This record gives sequence, C-alpha cells and structure tokens, in this order.
Amino acid sequence: MSANKYMPPVDHWKDWPLQQAAVIQLLRRKLNGKTLFQPDYDANRCVFVHIPKAAGTSVKNVLFPQGQHITHYRAIDYLLDSPLKFRKYFVFTFSRNPYDRLVSAYNFIMQGGKNEADGRFRDKFLSDYPDFGEFVRNGLARKEFAKSYHFMPQFPFVLDGFGRTIVDFVGRVENMADDFAVIAKKIGVDAQLTHTNRFQRGPYQDFYTEELRAIAYAHYKKDFEVFGYSPKIA
Repeated sequence: MSANKYMPPVDHWKDWPLQQAAVIQLLRRKLNGKTLFQPDYDANRCVFVHIPKAAGTSVKNVLFPQGQHITHYRAIDYLLDSPLKFRKYFVFTFSRNPYDRLVSAYNFIMQGGKNEADGRFRDKFLSDYPDFGEFVRNGLARKEFAKSYHFMPQFPFVLDGFGRTIVDFVGRVENMADDFAVIAKKIGVDAQLTHTNRFQRGPYQDFYTEELRAIAYAHYKKDFEVFGYSPKIA
C-alpha cells in the first residue's frame, strides 16, 4: 500500500504477535458468513480504522451514518477478514497526539463515557484515582488500562505483525478539517465534519508536569515514534 505523509518508516518490530482471541473471533465470523466490512465500506470502496479517542465517532457519523456497528477493529483484522477487499479499498484512519488523547480518555471515562460499560469501568478501576496526576503515576501501567480501548496505544491499529504500516492514509486530529477533506474527496463523498463526544476541559498541556509528561511518553513511546509526534509538550 502507498505511504502517506504522516507515517515515517518504522523499524522491523517482532514483539507484537496477532492476538489469538481476535483471530478466533474472525474465524467464527467467517464460519457464520459474517464480515467486518460494512455496506458503506463496500459502496465507497474504503475502510475506516477507528482508533479510540481520535475523533472517530465524528468521522463515522458523517461518512458512514448507516454504519451502526463500526467499532474498533485493527487494520490487520480487516486484512484477515478479506485480503482482496483490503488491498483494493482505500484504508484510512485518524491519529491523535498521545498526550492529548490520554487526557481526553481520562476525562471521558471519569464523566461516565458513552455507555453503561464505561460507567462500570470507571467505578471499578478509574475511580481509584481522583485526579489525572494520580492516574498517570499509579494507574496507567495497570493491566486493566492496557486492555481498555480508551487507553491502549494507537500503533497496533495501523501496523501488521512485522511492524509495517498497512493503511493508506493517516489523518491527524490536529489537522482534522484538511485531512477529512482529503479523505472525503478520495472516497467521493460531499460532507462537512461535525464534532461529537466533546467534553468540557482545559487544554491538555495544563494537565502535565514534567514528571507526568515523562511517564506518559515512556508509556506511549511507540505511538510517538510511529505517528511522528514530538515528545515535547507543545
């Protein structure tokens, strides 16, 4: 697949095996005659890889209003589901500055998220940390957060098992309007972006001390490298 302007070359990376549970789930779907490819994907010959907390709900609502079941599958999941479609379709996603994304995820879940499952997750795990600093220092490394879509790194959504980028285009939340326009034109959709899932909070920079920045950077280092974000707080 063609490279894009936001994805610098990455080193060969051998430490990310395909998740066994995901492969089993895909096999079961295939046996039941089901597919990850939404009708809107087939109609527009595209695939939207929805990275959590990266403006994906806004993109989905505008470009794929009928795609009620579009969820957080990785690019490799779509590739395994239908290699032929995956190679022919335009595959795109949006990434977000890891510092900003972490603040957004914390506040989103602390304010109840979007469903009962998010509320239960908050009550069971996140409520142990009354503020962002306490969460980053003492909670971020817990396995419960590593498994949560809201807090997991972004890079597994765009790389294959050999560390290669397998999406055609990665827009940035920081350049949302322009990158959305590129995607809409590519798939032939005349649409204007609207924003959803916005919660009131201050600038993400205000949430960080140098200590918290260093912890967050170490935790999401691969995201910074793969997506080309600066480790500095802008």
